[in-house]
Amino acid sequence: MKTVASVTWTGLTQQLEQSKEKLSKLEMSMLDHPYNKVISDILSPKYGDYIVLKGAIIRERTYIDWLVECINEIEICSVNYSCFFN
Repeated sequence: MKTVASVTWTGLTQQLEQSKEKLSKLEMSMLDHPYNKVISDILSPKYGDYIVLKGAIIRERTYIDWLVECINEIEICSVNYSCFFN
């Protein structure tokens, strides 16, 4: 029988894997971006692309950190069950 915790944990771990894949793709795009090496003109569209890509990487890393925290809390709670009754 599946518990709410196990279903939630499974969903979060799937989201975590998807986010890690997305982060990897974003980081690969950043490696290819010309402004990753030298920022030559902040008024160019390439700079705008660079800033948006940088923000996406930061956001995805933060989301991964949050997912890891949630997964850890569920694992701790499922061991001692006290979290489910408060």
